[in-house]
Amino acid sequence: MATERIRHVTADTTQNNTGDAIVFNSATGITFTLLPATNTGRKFRLMNIGAKTVTISPYSGDTINNMTSFYLPTYGEVVISDVASGTWFTNETDRVFGREASPSSTTSSATGVTIAKNFSDSAWTTGLKINDNASTTGIDIGTCTTDISLQNSATLDNSSDGTLTITEPTIALAASTKVDVNGMLDVLDEVDGGASTGSIIKKTLQAGEAYTGTTAGLMVKNYCEDDTVTVPSGEFTGLYVNLKGLHTDPGNNTSLISAHVHGSNTTTVHAGLWLYGDMTNGVKASGSTLTSMIDISEATAVTNLVDLPAAGTAPVGSGSLDDSGDSDILCDNYITVDVDGTAHYIPLYNTVHT
Repeated sequence: MATERIRHVTADTTQNNTGDAIVFNSATGITFTLLPATNTGRKFRLMNIGAKTVTISPYSGDTINNMTSFYLPTYGEVVISDVASGTWFTNETDRVFGREASPSSTTSSATGVTIAKNFSDSAWTTGLKINDNASTTGIDIGTCTTDISLQNSATLDNSSDGTLTITEPTIALAASTKVDVNGMLDVLDEVDGGASTGSIIKKTLQAGEAYTGTTAGLMVKNYCEDDTVTVPSGEFTGLYVNLKGLHTDPGNNTSLISAHVHGSNTTTVHAGLWLYGDMTNGVKASGSTLTSMIDISEATAVTNLVDLPAAGTAPVGSGSLDDSGDSDILCDNYITVDVDGTAHYIPLYNTVHT
């Protein structure tokens, strides 16, 4: 086997046909200018082991892959051929792979493959592309400390059909990570049965930190972009829950929403459901057959059925009532309820007759 003649280049220079392999090694960016392409069919191997990118520039008027220059990154390698008059061609027109900046056979590599800038010294539109039907599995990741690391506002996207499938059991995000989904997020949980199963969204408040405003394990927001939006039918809601149970032993604990306080909680929980803001109804039921609007039959320590504001503050009135015959109904206070659009009153007493 013939041995390649190697030429070492450390500064700006011009090709001189003294080497079949040209090795660049410079701490600064340099330019290597080719001789005129004359359809000789000759090939040269270009390798960059220097710290900076090498600019490969053709002879005046010539092109390389129809470009006026291309760039060879650190540890980049390419074979260039004189294929026609005025035309150089490389066998790496679509990709340039760089390696770790300081590779060593005695230390573990920090990065397996680095995708450097392209021949035009600009960022790729797509760094790694797997064509349709090219493989059953596009990327198969074995046991790694971190399977995929997204940094600096990186995006994970599948634009062909809008579906991104992740089958790894656990996806870990750093504490400062923010995940933005522009579109619908469809999470399917098909984990085998067992105790207390379900997809979990968990927020952990960090030691020593102060949290102000609203601190929530889950925030759900449904906003209209502007006042031109219309919702002519159906529901407009912040949170929609749909339950489909087909099992035969639901017991007595089947519900649309179940709220619990953790057994080790030491903070006073003031409400199971707290409603803020302006709304017509705090709680509304419609289109359903209800046995009881409110069922507290299994509660063991309910002090008050309802905690109302002071007398004189709606819906609590002060004083006695008149019945339909204008007779006094003596009471201490009363509350107003709406029955089919007409006000009715329920008397209240602050003492119990014994």
